[in-house]
Amino acid sequence: MKLNLIPKYSIIILLAVCSQIVGCKKFISIDPPIDRVTGEVVYESADLATSAMTGIFASLPGTFDVHDSFSYSTGMISDEFTAISPSYASLYQNDFVVGTYNGLWTNGYSQIIFRCNSLIQGVSNAKTLAESTKALLIGEAKFARAFVYFYLVNSYGDVPLVLSTDIETNAKISRSPKVAIYAQIVNDLKDAQVSLSPNYLNPRLEPDAVERVRPNAAAATALLARVYLYQKMWTEAESEATKVINNSKFELLDPALIFAKNSKETIWALQPNKVANDGPNTTDGKVFLTLNFSGLYRVEISPDILNLMETNDSRKSNWIVIKTVLGNTYHLPFKYKYGIQENGQTPQEQTEYNIVLRIAEQYLIRAEARANQNNLTGALEDLNAIRSRSGLKNSLANSQIEILDAIGRERRVELFAEWGHRWFDLKRTGMIDEVMEKVAPLKIFDGIGGTWESYKALFPIPLSEFIFNQSLRGHQNPGYPEQ
Repeated sequence: MKLNLIPKYSIIILLAVCSQIVGCKKFISIDPPIDRVTGEVVYESADLATSAMTGIFASLPGTFDVHDSFSYSTGMISDEFTAISPSYASLYQNDFVVGTYNGLWTNGYSQIIFRCNSLIQGVSNAKTLAESTKALLIGEAKFARAFVYFYLVNSYGDVPLVLSTDIETNAKISRSPKVAIYAQIVNDLKDAQVSLSPNYLNPRLEPDAVERVRPNAAAATALLARVYLYQKMWTEAESEATKVINNSKFELLDPALIFAKNSKETIWALQPNKVANDGPNTTDGKVFLTLNFSGLYRVEISPDILNLMETNDSRKSNWIVIKTVLGNTYHLPFKYKYGIQENGQTPQEQTEYNIVLRIAEQYLIRAEARANQNNLTGALEDLNAIRSRSGLKNSLANSQIEILDAIGRERRVELFAEWGHRWFDLKRTGMIDEVMEKVAPLKIFDGIGGTWESYKALFPIPLSEFIFNQSLRGHQNPGYPEQ
């Protein structure tokens, strides 16, 4: 972790430029310039403290900008995509060069976790902030910290558990066991459930009837349901997912409507950078739908997923688009409809946000949790709710094994090209070696297929971290060098 390189007031400096980030630009204008005031002053002001938290949310998309999109990169290394362009061929063939995933580790700690810790400490010590404001901001910071730690622990395994702003102490923290990281994630999300509003809020922490870019209590509950699922805590996963499913703010939508900004399928979304040079819409749309410098698209949906989709599945017609380039026909991910340019024009209006949590996942979480508790009727009800809204008949599965298999297939179809779900599912279900040993050799470039070894289930710790944190020495993930 490069925490020892972070200046004392780096959070203040970072926030000073947040007007260039869409989240801050849209949410609030800050006066006076906050790089001229101390951290203590920031956290004594409701507007500045709220803007500090807004800046953290605005930094999240960049934290997950791994080869432009976490959905793209994890789909590449798993079995979701077939590569069209030779770009990142080593990534596609599961040849992880140390440094490939630097951003997720380094930015996760320096841009999000450190800043969340700073905000929690500063807001907790503030003397003039209203207690209700304190609770909301601390709840948001704990949610963001839990969210990033969830992706860190599932990408790298054991990671340092950093909960303070003491730079010298943080620079000496070794890797903590996954069980400790998960315990902290659960604690943070439980705190967030209590502290966050049941409503979506605007930049002034007032109810917002439209935007869903600031997490509310339901977002914390939805992420907690996923965390319990990953830990095989079936009763708890079912309970938390049920809370979200019963919330009238959310509903399953026609697949054609789901990925529009602020749809009722959305539990929480990240707002794209509207002022960026490549347009106002989502990173995934840009990655999947934009021709690269070679005049090619990057990837297409793998034949395996295409074959899983049933003939009348409305997701197939709404979430996949067929494009022809140089006489070749490709099936591209089309959940998001806009790339950098559409018909030669860059869209000027934001029509799509990066959806992070949505209600369909909660049905699938509850279905899996119920099936593992042998509540097969309940599991089928949830599974068929997803199938019905997709234009499909009820599943014919009737045993526990068949139902769990059907839920796994439904997760692949429903959640493809989204936030690494498939990659993480392969790992948490213990299927990664079985699947990747078959898939990797089929990832062919220049006549040579990829290879798979079990250690590749985890990403390498960035080499720079062994320089700045000596406690990590000797603890690189197996198969990777430390220098």
